[in-house]
Amino acid sequence: MRYYFIIGFFFFSFLAEGQKITISGKVVDLETNEPLPFSSVSIKGKSIGTITNADGDFDFHIPSEYTNDLLSISLIGYESYEVPAWTLLGKPGQVIKLNKFTLYLDEVVVSETLTGGDILQIALSHIPENYPMEPYMVEGFYRDLKKVGGTYISLLEAAVKIYDEDYNPPRNKYKLRERVNLLEVRRSLG
Repeated sequence: MRYYFIIGFFFFSFLAEGQKITISGKVVDLETNEPLPFSSVSIKGKSIGTITNADGDFDFHIPSEYTNDLLSISLIGYESYEVPAWTLLGKPGQVIKLNKFTLYLDEVVVSETLTGGDILQIALSHIPENYPMEPYMVEGFYRDLKKVGGTYISLLEAAVKIYDEDYNPPRNKYKLRERVNLLEVRRSLG
């Protein structure tokens, strides 16, 4: 009997350690109560996170050992919201309000000391440094969101591989210089 108790204790301890908890909520603007889509939701200092959907809602599944860590919600143009993750547990439908934040930058003075011809000569002399002179290939990700009347109506995402021979102009001026290979495409309407 004692043997079964010890095995059961370790089994349930192992299950509890691997459990995930879910924090749910809605992120809105403090003044207007408008939802804030694509806000970042993460555990501070950890490589785990999610984003809010188009309505500002999120479900964040985290390992139970992160309950005492800081949960951070941020969006450009707003103050970050940070609280211990355990304070948001068991509160379905909670609304988190972010306050707008203005960052004042130092003044920059632009004055003209070069003529248009000088600028053109400098730009042409830097072409070999700024543009590829040899063939290259790059892999990338493309995302396009369409919004009509304040509502997102479609999403297009694609993984692409782009090949470009060099800086020289194409033989046919009506075709792309680069060759684009679509690796995967995902499309959502409505």
